[in-house]
Amino acid sequence: MSQRRKITVVGAGNVGATCAQVLATRDYADVVLVDIKEGLPQGKALDINQMGAVLGFEPNVTGHNDYAETAGSAVVVITAGLPRSPGMSRDDLVATNEKIVKDVTEKVTAQSPDAILIVVSNPLDAMCHVAKNVSKWPKQRVFGMAGILDTARFSTFIAWATGSSLKDVRATVLGGHGDQMVPVVSATTVGGVPIRKLLAEDVIQKMVVRTAKGGGELVDLMGTSAWYAPGAAAAAMVDSIMLDERRILPCTAYLEGEYGIDGLYMGVPVKLGPGGIEEILDLDLTDEESALLAAALLLVAPSMGGRAQAAPLETAVFSGGCFWCMEHDMKAIPGVVSVESGYTGGTMSNPHYEDVITERTGHYESVRVKFDPTKLTYGHLLDRYWKLVDPTDDGGQFCDRGPSYRPAVFVENAEQRKVAEATRAAAAKQLKTGTMKTPIIDAKTFWPAEEYHRDYAVRHQVNYDIYREGCGRDRRLAQVWGSAG
Repeated sequence: MSQRRKITVVGAGNVGATCAQVLATRDYADVVLVDIKEGLPQGKALDINQMGAVLGFEPNVTGHNDYAETAGSAVVVITAGLPRSPGMSRDDLVATNEKIVKDVTEKVTAQSPDAILIVVSNPLDAMCHVAKNVSKWPKQRVFGMAGILDTARFSTFIAWATGSSLKDVRATVLGGHGDQMVPVVSATTVGGVPIRKLLAEDVIQKMVVRTAKGGGELVDLMGTSAWYAPGAAAAAMVDSIMLDERRILPCTAYLEGEYGIDGLYMGVPVKLGPGGIEEILDLDLTDEESALLAAALLLVAPSMGGRAQAAPLETAVFSGGCFWCMEHDMKAIPGVVSVESGYTGGTMSNPHYEDVITERTGHYESVRVKFDPTKLTYGHLLDRYWKLVDPTDDGGQFCDRGPSYRPAVFVENAEQRKVAEATRAAAAKQLKTGTMKTPIIDAKTFWPAEEYHRDYAVRHQVNYDIYREGCGRDRRLAQVWGSAG
């Protein structure tokens, strides 16, 4: 009996079979190929196994018409569904493929409750929502394959136009899949040289348009959707997860405030590791690219129908000493969607850490918290905030001294101020020592911190733990709040 981990590919059509084939040649996992058509997955599995004798890998691919053999899969790739035919848009597929993806998701999640789902079925954005809503799994474990394929198409056109090696092209495509995609030209390079230094703007724009129409071009040529590149793209995502590669890849991820988008699946760069999406990365977009992404949102959202289940997020800004600790602690509060470290309250635009620690800019180390008001009120968030800081100390926090480390609540409007003042008064009565000194301040511009500081507690856990213990933060909080903390 094989001791290798298991990957399931649902759908033994061209894309699914290609994905299974590529994964089999990688030679690190067993592959289960499932399809409702009797004989199809069994035959393709047999063919791939026999290919191993030619190419020199040790295959273990099995084909099935039910889901029993998929049990215990680490990753499940869903390619099932109808392909596009000439003249058909992706949105035309919604009604039919929604039923298929719903059925598949119910069956694979029952057999492999700890798996990661990679959705390939079209229309991709809508089918990701279906899989997430049916599985009820966290967003980190349900996402889609689109950006890698779109980026591959864009990169191919760039290599041809510049006469360069594909290995030297670095490109990224964001947004929806299809006409809603947004190639990020500003970040595109060949051998480190910006693409706009190599090609005229009109040539670049023709490639952008061709990339956006890339799927349709292949449908017109072949009478059906592509399969080699899509299958290989899905396999690349599986590799990054199964082999702990943690590659930065453009994938269709569920956004909760990133890029100004809440409650929708969109293509963005993510870090893929053993737990699925480990991080969503922000790119610096030009005004034009930001506008195109906003336009893509308007095009994608209608196809979601009732599939997207999202409420407008609310924002709160606090300071409380070291923002590494504040970010770490506030992310653990149920209902908090995201926490971002940064600087606020000062006079300098776009300050850096080196500017702030001089104590001449007036900024506070702070965090910007986005939260779901259907799960967490601003008042309850404040109740938790007070217990995370020493509000009796107006000279800094714990071992960090100076004005930039002082605790404060930054309010956006009169309603937030009213709630903040009420919770501050209530918290003051719970103090075990000292008197309340934390101010409530009108909000100013929040400037995100440098990349190095973001998610520091996760990315540099050992250093963070040493710092926190040495700073005495938790010991002091116990003194200030006692059992109320």
